[in-house]
This record gives sequence, structure tokens and C-alpha cells, in this order.
Amino acid sequence: SLQYGKTDAYVEALEVVLADGTVTTLGEVTMPELRDGADPGGSLEERLYAAALRVVEEEAALVESRYPSLKRNVSGYNLDALVEEARAVEAGERETVNLARLVVGSEGTLAVVTEVEVSLEPVPETRVDDLRLDPNLADGSVHVTAHVAGDARGTELEAAATLDGERVGETAVAVDGSPVQFTLALDEVAAWTPESPTLYDLDVTLRRDGDTVDAVESYVGLRSVAVEDGVVLLNGEPRFQRLVLDQG
Repeated sequence: SLQYGKTDAYVEALEVVLADGTVTTLGEVTMPELRDGADPGGSLEERLYAAALRVVEEEAALVESRYPSLKRNVSGYNLDALVEEARAVEAGERETVNLARLVVGSEGTLAVVTEVEVSLEPVPETRVDDLRLDPNLADGSVHVTAHVAGDARGTELEAAATLDGERVGETAVAVDGSPVQFTLALDEVAAWTPESPTLYDLDVTLRRDGDTVDAVESYVGLRSVAVEDGVVLLNGEPRFQRLVLDQG
């Protein structure tokens, strides 16, 4: 997901079984089709369409203002994506919204998925195949380990970090075998905490003779975790944890 995005970006359609046993296909629909299929007092499928329409027409501003800004929202109920697509339809940038992506990540709580139609993304023969980021809060840097697949002769790996849209670090190294390892120093240091989950965006680009061969987008937070005398320290400070989790 760090290299190519989350699953919902590639799901085009889902065949699902709804709670009442209805088998239907969710996918791309135009706004007129969404309105035509919506009936708050109708079948479960019609009520689903009505709920999605209500979110788009009545609650879009609330979703946009209150939905958490997360790099990876994997909790399901992708209302923000639905609203974003509807806004794009209004602006003439696309023709449909995708109801299937509303279901992806809901882990069976919205419907049982029986078939999935996905799109495939080609990857170049020479590419960044794996990327590991190890933050160092103490010196304000990120150690990068990149595995490059294919013929990497004559290539260079560039890395650039941004914070709130401003570039705060960049470097470039020649690729001489794999893995490629280097340290990216950051001009501005902001620690990650649960109360302030600051994340840096990281763009890694593989180039040959100035041309882009492959590009990867990722992110990283600066934090340190340690245990001293049985106490968990986050960024050097004691942190009380409630971590009871029982999933059978």
C-alpha cells in the first residue's frame, strides 16, 4: 500500500450479498443512476443507494470537515472517498462515483463479497521493489533502504521529504547494487505523538539520464520507542498504555 496505494484504489466492482440475501453488483454509477436507485423506504439495496445519496447531497460538508486526515484509513466506510468523487463529478472531472470502494475495508460488516473486479497497474522492469524507512528522532533524519529490481546500471535514486507541503530535505545517490542505503537529513524536526501525529511525505524517484524510471510515494513519522525499568518511553517520555486486545 505504501508503494501503489490501498486496495480501494484498484477495486472497480464488487459482487456482494447484502444482509437480506440480495445479490447485487456495486461499482461505477452516475449521479442520475444513484438518484434513480435510491428509495429510503424500499429494498435494502435501494436504501443503500439512498444513504449514499444522502451523504453526497446533505452531509458532504460535514464529512469533509470532520473526517480524520489519515495516510491509511483502513477502517472501512470510505465516506471521504465517496464525497471526493461526487465533488469531482460536480466539477466535470469524472462522470461516476464508485459504490464498491465504499465497501472495501469494511471487513464484512456491510456486505459479503463474492466476486471482485480489479484494475492492474503495470510496473517497470527496473523499479523500486521495496522501501524501508527508519526514523531517527535524535538527529532529525530518516535512514532509507531501497531495493531496486531489474537493470539499475546508470541510475540514480532521489529522495525528497516534505512537511505540510514544504520541502524539508532532499538527497540523491548513485545506485551501485541493491539494496541502496542512505540517510536523509531533515531541516525541520517534528516528533510524532498520538496527540499530534505529524507525518512527513517522502517521494523516492529512480532516474536514468534525467528521465524517471520509477517513482514511489511514502510517508514517515519521527518517533523513538524504548523501555526502561519496565516503563514504555515514547520520544523519551513515559507513556501509559491500555493495550487489551482479544480477537479470539
